[in-house]
Amino acid sequence: MYNDCTSDSVNISQGLPQGSVLSPLLFLFYINSLAEILPKDTINALFADDVGILATGPTIKAAEEKAQEAVNIVVEWSREWRLTLNSSKSESSIFTTNRKEAGESANIFIDGNKVPFNKTPKFLGVHLDRELTFVKHVTEIATRAKSKLRMLSALTHTTWGCLKQDLMKVYIAHIRSVMDYAAPGWQPWLADTNLNALEVVQNKALRIVSGNVQKSQLSARRKEAVTPSYTTLSKRSILRSVEKADHLPDDHPRKLALCDNPVPRKNNRKSWRYVGNQLAKEFCPEKGYDRQPFTFNARAPWEAPSNLSVFESVPGIRSKADDADTLMNATLTRIRELGSGLIIYTDGSADAGTTDGGAGVIVTQGDPAALEILETMMVRVPQGLPLMKKRSPRWIRRLSGSKITVTRRRK
Repeated sequence: MYNDCTSDSVNISQGLPQGSVLSPLLFLFYINSLAEILPKDTINALFADDVGILATGPTIKAAEEKAQEAVNIVVEWSREWRLTLNSSKSESSIFTTNRKEAGESANIFIDGNKVPFNKTPKFLGVHLDRELTFVKHVTEIATRAKSKLRMLSALTHTTWGCLKQDLMKVYIAHIRSVMDYAAPGWQPWLADTNLNALEVVQNKALRIVSGNVQKSQLSARRKEAVTPSYTTLSKRSILRSVEKADHLPDDHPRKLALCDNPVPRKNNRKSWRYVGNQLAKEFCPEKGYDRQPFTFNARAPWEAPSNLSVFESVPGIRSKADDADTLMNATLTRIRELGSGLIIYTDGSADAGTTDGGAGVIVTQGDPAALEILETMMVRVPQGLPLMKKRSPRWIRRLSGSKITVTRRRK
């Protein structure tokens, strides 16, 4: 039941209906118990039906044993809750900066079946690799982004081509969005050569947008397109994620990843925390200033507001066909019963349901029979049509005792 409405009954032996809007939420309730029983000495990441387990140890063997223990718990939980795990659809991998361990593979089993080993597993759309260089991921997204440049070129016909600002919108929505996906999670780790591969994609796109020749200056392309280099955009994205993390509660995982006492760096490898803190020192105010925490929802989104009531009918009114005096008296009586100090009347209308229409709101106070109008608001309709039709409810005009102003926009 939802909002006092009940759907048709369907018998499901197990699982959830595919495509239902409630299925993701219901599955979270279903899988929540798994998160509570997984080992605390592993890092467990759950997103819908994707479960990632990260086990660390001084040796690959030690980390492997931790990971196997967690996998066994998942197997037992799945058996209890009548879910089937497919070992062939799971993957294992090893992350280490020790070059001597580059040829090692993990031996993880599900019900006696070995989980396939993948040197570059893909998790939530991002390709990982042993040293977290993200070379494969950069290669993949650069190829995808370049293939979309043809779409941008098709919109630059000399006769009917789009304007530069419209071409930039297409670039940002369909090409740069591919490069920006989860950017703060992997771009801080990139070497300059890998970041330059993304810069090349943007430079080619800006040449198409600006219409400049092949050997035109990059500064000219960026100025015409009103956009900085992709390296600058990447730094902005990382810095924004760091600043957001600083506003989060102290026990939030991202806040812990940023501010918790880290293990000292053993080499010159970059990371999100290192790059983010360096950018913060350079561009942000001192860390000591009072950051205001994020304000989360005061109530759960699925809970109804406690101070909101909806009444679908007015006592004393049987239908719209009732005479005007009956409608008027019943409405006045009901408004007085509710005892609200602020009364808002609203109306919307249109010809043929789609055109020549608009909507209006009148905010009032006082007794409904002698109300005081505080504000009148009207919604503009497209293509220069009247903002609000002249016909408004008769009972509003009678109650206000004044004529409602209708504004039209001249062509």
